[in-house]
Amino acid sequence: MLSRIGRTTIQLTRARGRQQTRTFAHADHAQFIPKQYPSDAEGIESGCLDTNEDILNLQLRKPGVASDYDMDEFLESNWDKGTIVIDTRNSNFSEEPGDEKTVKLGTFPSGDCAPGAIRPRAVNIVWNRGLKTMDLDNSMFKNLLNTNNEKGTPIITHCGGGGRGEKARKFLNGLGFTNVINGGGPEVKPLWKRYGEM
Repeated sequence: MLSRIGRTTIQLTRARGRQQTRTFAHADHAQFIPKQYPSDAEGIESGCLDTNEDILNLQLRKPGVASDYDMDEFLESNWDKGTIVIDTRNSNFSEEPGDEKTVKLGTFPSGDCAPGAIRPRAVNIVWNRGLKTMDLDNSMFKNLLNTNNEKGTPIITHCGGGGRGEKARKFLNGLGFTNVINGGGPEVKPLWKRYGEM
């Protein structure tokens, strides 16, 4: 790593050995970016990918779920802009039984999203399957929006695996939000490791 007056430059090796240099605005962010994207076998052997389950996660992502690279780019370009994480899962497990198993993989945001909370930049806004909408009249969400550019606020949507996260992303885009990405959810472990504590 080469430091340059508060910025950090690293050399990355992408798929098929393609080299790329990335400069990060904040040196701490570079630690979360894999320096090399290995083949599946090399990834397991080196520890970059934990198991064949991780490989399966990469291959079976739901449509619209961000790639690892796209999430890295999103986080880097928005690191200082107050990214909001919208968790669209439903804590009423009688309505969404599948959400109960995903809570074991990744917690819901705390009730008040206060400093010191488990996920201080996250808010729970349930995706309503029947109405195909979500209620944005949520004080926590409104308080987290960037006051200078509300519609440009960086937002990561997610559910358990990305289906409702993608619906929420499209819904927000339809309302004019311009900086939204679908992070999948706790079932998409490589992405969850990048933002699951925000």
